[in-house]
Amino acid sequence: MFNQNLNSDTSSQRPNTFEFFGADFMLDEHCNTYLLEVNRSPDPAQSTAHQREMFDELSNHALSVILDYPKDNNVDTGRFHKIV
Repeated sequence: MFNQNLNSDTSSQRPNTFEFFGADFMLDEHCNTYLLEVNRSPDPAQSTAHQREMFDELSNHALSVILDYPKDNNVDTGRFHKIV
């Protein structure tokens, strides 16, 4: 049963969970932004060093929100902000 829940297609079936998505954008010569694709499971292994660094930072800050913020509201959560 535990394994099936981890492999389910939607995180809404598991309380207190969320998913990372990777979005690819393109800018034209006028700085218009175009969404190219959204990946359900971004793969930082195929990225540049800068992208891997950003993904690592995002992952670390997401874990801080989950693990540290409930105990310490002053913890560094990067660009995550409480909105509710």
